[in-house]
Amino acid sequence: MAESSVSFLISKMDYVLTKEARLLRGVRREVQDIRDELESMRAFLREADAREQRDLGLKSWIKQVREVAFDVEDILDEFEVRIAEPRKRGIASFFKNLITRHRIANQILDIKSRVRIISERRVNYGFGETEHGSSGLFDAAIHHHRIGALFMEEDELVGVGDSRETLSKWLTEGEVSRVTHSVVGMGGSGKTSIVKKVYDSKMVQAHFECHAWITVSQNFKIGDVLRSLIRQFNEQGIGGMDEEVETFEVTKLIEMLRGRLREKRYIVIFDDVWSFEFWETIKYALIDSRNGSRVMITTRNSVVASSCVETLSDVYHLQPLPWKEAWFLFSKKAFENGCPEELKLLSESIVQRCGGLPLAIVAIAGLLSVRPKTLIEWKKVEDSLGSELENNPGLQGMKDILMLSYQDLPYYLKPCFLYFSVFPEDYSIKCMKLIRLWMAEGFLKSNQGLTMEEVGEDYLRELIDRNMVQVTNVDVGGRARRCQVHDFLHEIILSRSAEENFFASFAEHTPQSNCKIRRLAISNETQNSMVKNSNLSQLRSLFIYKPNKSSTIMEAQALISSFRLLRILDLKAAPIDRFPVELANLLNMRYLSLRNTRIKTVPKSIGRLKNLLTLDLKDTLIDHLPEEILNLQQLRHLLVYRYDMSNTSFDYIFGVKVPDGIGILKALQKVCFVRADRGKEVIKELSNLTQLRRLGVIKVKKEDGVDLCSSIEKMHDLRAFSVSSRDEEELLNLDSLFFPPPLLQCIYLDGPMEKFPLWLSSLHNLSSLHLKWSMFRDDPLQFLQDLPNLLQLELHKAYEGTQLHFKPKRFPRLKKLYLTQLDSLNFVIIDQDAMAKLEKMYIGRCRGLLAAPSGIEELSSLNGLYLYDMPENFVKRVTSEDGKDRSRVEHIPTIRSYYSAN
Repeated sequence: MAESSVSFLISKMDYVLTKEARLLRGVRREVQDIRDELESMRAFLREADAREQRDLGLKSWIKQVREVAFDVEDILDEFEVRIAEPRKRGIASFFKNLITRHRIANQILDIKSRVRIISERRVNYGFGETEHGSSGLFDAAIHHHRIGALFMEEDELVGVGDSRETLSKWLTEGEVSRVTHSVVGMGGSGKTSIVKKVYDSKMVQAHFECHAWITVSQNFKIGDVLRSLIRQFNEQGIGGMDEEVETFEVTKLIEMLRGRLREKRYIVIFDDVWSFEFWETIKYALIDSRNGSRVMITTRNSVVASSCVETLSDVYHLQPLPWKEAWFLFSKKAFENGCPEELKLLSESIVQRCGGLPLAIVAIAGLLSVRPKTLIEWKKVEDSLGSELENNPGLQGMKDILMLSYQDLPYYLKPCFLYFSVFPEDYSIKCMKLIRLWMAEGFLKSNQGLTMEEVGEDYLRELIDRNMVQVTNVDVGGRARRCQVHDFLHEIILSRSAEENFFASFAEHTPQSNCKIRRLAISNETQNSMVKNSNLSQLRSLFIYKPNKSSTIMEAQALISSFRLLRILDLKAAPIDRFPVELANLLNMRYLSLRNTRIKTVPKSIGRLKNLLTLDLKDTLIDHLPEEILNLQQLRHLLVYRYDMSNTSFDYIFGVKVPDGIGILKALQKVCFVRADRGKEVIKELSNLTQLRRLGVIKVKKEDGVDLCSSIEKMHDLRAFSVSSRDEEELLNLDSLFFPPPLLQCIYLDGPMEKFPLWLSSLHNLSSLHLKWSMFRDDPLQFLQDLPNLLQLELHKAYEGTQLHFKPKRFPRLKKLYLTQLDSLNFVIIDQDAMAKLEKMYIGRCRGLLAAPSGIEELSSLNGLYLYDMPENFVKRVTSEDGKDRSRVEHIPTIRSYYSAN
């Protein structure tokens, strides 16, 4: 993590040295020297990160590097704040500015001296001469765990029957060409143990003429791997004993292996593969003699797993243990004669926290098995799992295994992963919010051709692929919407964050009195005294979770004005009804959320926050923005809207009036929802927002349609938009959208239309379409049925006809269908092979519908039918045992009927 801090700082210093040279008058040379010295340390820090936990001297030195990097960042941020402050004329202001520059220059000289001393200390103590990679002690701990996984007893494997059967078939059945299979899962999920049992089975061993097992690990050398393969095959009589094999180059070793394996049916297991490069070299040594040879790798990285196989069907994703098996495994390890009744609830809570991870279940159960079987003693362990993980030798192996994944992260991902410590345990965060926070922190490296949001999506995807972040909710296309980390990983990163002064939560760890806190979460009233007595002058991020009393917020607001360097402030759901005026002085602010508060207006002083990237005012009572919002030239996400989900009428979205000139905010990526009833100029101004990815516009009049279409056509990167007319009677005129943005994926159209907008039929990337109050006279399906990527379709008061007809082989990828409030609809006809992949069907308030959709019995993928406010006789036809349509829906696993009144 020290490497991450230094790398981030070097990037920032490069920016300041090139873009903000006027800030550095008189100290530019010193800043450049500091940057160069830190650059020379960076390569060593990359290697040292893995060893610091076992080497106290090295750990102390790395801490000094980290602190000096933080201090340099503080000075640069103060520079930026100073330059952003309004300039005042006069002698007094001149001397004040001169004194400030002199003070900062002295701080830079002091830091330069500290950096030089730290650098010399590394040489004096020989840190740079340490062997690369993890320390011997750490390697020994990991090796011990791997040995245990390899020789796990049969009765210790729980809930793996299906996995073993599948993997056994993969190895012994199928095509004759050499096939590579991958087994992927989180560290500690049991990959090694399961694959070893399959590999050792009599059936698998008898099927192959020779076999080899190689543990690859992070620090593999390809020559060593090849020599190990040769030795194992030599022991089985495949080839002779070559004394010179230790001196052979990689190419010679590959040639030797190919020769010895020719015409042999072999099986090779590569356990614990971390990199793509490994397979790209080793595959050439494993000749394909088309006799059924097999290769299997285990890995924590989904991308590595897929890169080693021909098709994704050859990748086996090892899932967490189901609850029943997890409880059985825990009980088997923790109790001799079953779980005592008084410990049942607590034990179930502990197993729940293990998240189905066998390593965690076995480790925690083993720890508890030697503790007195009393509620007080076990509760003490549950409440202090974080410190147990940190200090208990019995859990060290589990911690080491989980930490391996963290240490393997590239430097740019480490702070992104540690950022999950900011959120409470078992907290599922919106992926887009997480990315906006990373952006505000400066974690996202610019990448040519990609927006910062896209870079953030790539970072998150990489963490997910490495099985370090769990996806908890996806959209209809499978894209992650919410995510979290495993509870035990959360405990580990909490400890790591506190140790590295990355994040402080007074509920979790009490920071040292001399510790400069840079990120802070406050969650209850009792912590206010701690906040007052802590060093918060360098605070960068402040999160206040679920504040239940106004006094908590009032005291926090009183302190906020002193947080001059604050970048992030999240006051979501705070009990406040006015915009805190203190915020106007936080000129370094990048992210501000007052979501779900009762504030009604935004002051003109908002214009001072010129560094703001995200302004989140969703679910507030704000209905207009001041003209000063136009000063926020870097703003990327403007969220000012709320939904009234209890309102079933047309006006369920509340947006905001924006000032004339909104088009000047050219950096905007998302803006929702703009009220169009302020005048034509607002609609025309939208045409200047050419970088928009998401747009929401409400209260559109018929005569504004041409201008709105013209504006949308200029948004070539638009991915989603929502447009609603002024009211349920006002026609929505979008016929002039001749050249819609080609990358559109999601569209919401609310309002009556004279005819179907034919441009919708040309959107081959469209995945989600919602048509409401359209009142089409012609069947809209005829225009939509050939969209190749449509996954979700909603028709709400969108059609006045009596029949909807889904024709053969149409809607090939549709997964979700919503048919609601189609008052005249009598019949739905589904031909054979229509909607072949449909999974969910929702039918609501279609009071004229006489029977279940004809052909619904052909929808073999349908796993859910949901009826909402449907007539009682219709519901009985579908759900009653003797219902007339019951036999046609019996194949659907889930059928639900519910009413808004209940």
